[in-house]
Amino acid sequence: MFQTVDWVSKLDEKLYPVLTSDTKSSKAIARELEEKLHTVLSEVKRAQTEIEVRIKATEMLAQKGKYV
Repeated sequence: MFQTVDWVSKLDEKLYPVLTSDTKSSKAIARELEEKLHTVLSEVKRAQTEIEVRIKATEMLAQKGKYV
């Protein structure tokens, strides 16, 4: 569980700073933003999936505990 928390917490580092290059080209900036968006969105979806799996597992354990 702590691995998930650490990994999700590091997403913030990938979000900021949004722009990392000194380019003045609007096309280059747009391309950089699209790449960052693609990377971050896929990682956020992965994090969401992992968290949902852990929530379901916790709920199942809680239900089992009620019947013991």
